[in-house]
Amino acid sequence: MKTNLAVAALILFISDAYAEPADHCPTLPSGATLHWEYSQGPDFGVCYALASGSKDTAFGIYLGNFPSFNPEHATRVGSGIVGGRDVVWYRHGTGAAADRYSRDTIVTLDEKRRYLAHIWVLAVSEQQLQERLSILGRIRFRVP
Repeated sequence: MKTNLAVAALILFISDAYAEPADHCPTLPSGATLHWEYSQGPDFGVCYALASGSKDTAFGIYLGNFPSFNPEHATRVGSGIVGGRDVVWYRHGTGAAADRYSRDTIVTLDEKRRYLAHIWVLAVSEQQLQERLSILGRIRFRVP
């Protein structure tokens, strides 16, 4: 009996770990030339928006309760909208030249459960940054 329960638990764990991005990741706006890859952690998920035909991450979204990004230790660089919500954008990373056009923010998806989204945008030019921010402004979160 214990063996059957262990096997059932393992099957549920494996199926959760390989869940489809559509089950967890926000909805991308029509016309976005991106697709999601999803990675399940023990108590969180991460959605990676990849450019079509590429393995390069345009932006990523951590979904969970304990993001590693802390705005208190970051440099504020502006404001914007993600998924219809007002956000404050912060400089991504260490401030190195490679991070010049990259950004981070936090969105509270469920205040009662402290369910958060840490969003980071990776860009190499102002134009690319603006295109990616435009897409993020039009995504729609799926709040469990």
